[in-house]
Amino acid sequence: MTENSGGKQDGAKLIQKAYVYILRRQHLLVFREKVHKDSGVQVPGGTLDPGETPETGARREVTEETGRTDLVIDGYLGSHIWNYQWRHVTGRYRRHFYFGHFENPAPETWKHWEMTPSDGGPPFQMRFYWVPFVTARPRLDHGYGVQLAQLRSRLGLR
Repeated sequence: MTENSGGKQDGAKLIQKAYVYILRRQHLLVFREKVHKDSGVQVPGGTLDPGETPETGARREVTEETGRTDLVIDGYLGSHIWNYQWRHVTGRYRRHFYFGHFENPAPETWKHWEMTPSDGGPPFQMRFYWVPFVTARPRLDHGYGVQLAQLRSRLGLR
């Protein structure tokens, strides 16, 4: 069994995903998709490729989605199982979460095209921006804020 296949539980394939909470001066990097506006506010990350470790997949996804190659991963926060249903897609995901920062300064906001969506669809544009870390969880959709309390604890924040 490959790392990204995750096996089956309750008849559903467990798909491996990895995400990164990218921090800058008490702010968290988030994005919105231009085409899929109902996909909500997200953090960079996505589906692991066959044989890919979660950390390697997290780095690749950040580069593909943000266009940046200077990610520094500062730590691993853990994983959880998430039963997903949105639009026509349902699934069971093991979502791994990391935290890190960009080595070089990043702009306040920028746009980048995701050229290889995991669903095989056409490229789409994403708009990246920073939100205050202390208020990030209520702003994140689809359970992306699930590990923020763990991150606050790791950083010694309340």
